Amino acid sequence: MTMVDHRQPWALILGASSGFGEATALALAADGYDIAGAHLDRKAGQVRVDELKRKIEAHGQRALFFNGNAADDEQRASVVAQLGEEFAGRRAAEGSPYVRVMMHSLAFGTLKPFLSLDPGAAINRKNMDMTLDVMAHSLVYWAQDVWRAGMFDDGSKIYAMTSEGSTRMIASYGAVSAAKTALESHCRQLAMEFGRLDAGVSV
Repeated sequence: MTMVDHRQPWALILGASSGFGEATALALAADGYDIAGAHLDRKAGQVRVDELKRKIEAHGQRALFFNGNAADDEQRASVVAQLGEEFAGRRAAEGSPYVRVMMHSLAFGTLKPFLSLDPGAAINRKNMDMTLDVMAHSLVYWAQDVWRAGMFDDGSKIYAMTSEGSTRMIASYGAVSAAKTALESHCRQLAMEFGRLDAGVSV
């Protein structure tokens, strides 16, 4: 006998306004997911985000979007809190929302060479730290907060977007390459620790 899953699946997409994040939001909305998207866009980019929200809502799904720095601790906490309020409202109405998919698709890093006679043209500590924090370490912090908020459930999945740059040498790609390598390592560690919760992690 086939069991029917009556839970309400959500997708939390980090970097939702363009590229893989946007495409995933639309595909999952068409498949019945409500969408929570974190993005960082100026006023001109907000027009694209508004159109994306309309497309999601045209599928009959909820579209909650948050414009801000997804790598910032306070802004991350604010998004998780607001999503928690949304879930609490659904549960009060006898719903069962949960984050079925969390996707990390943050692409904001420094493309500078390590070596240059001009110090301003070479990567520095601030560039390196920012790239690693946004494109790798932020995955861990989001996973921690969403888990602690009780938003994951049996069958939840976390996906992170890597690139061939993690193993291939590309000019001026050193910081991003390091971030992608760290991201893959973080996923392996999260996969081990989430295994006991039946929440698989895929890259």
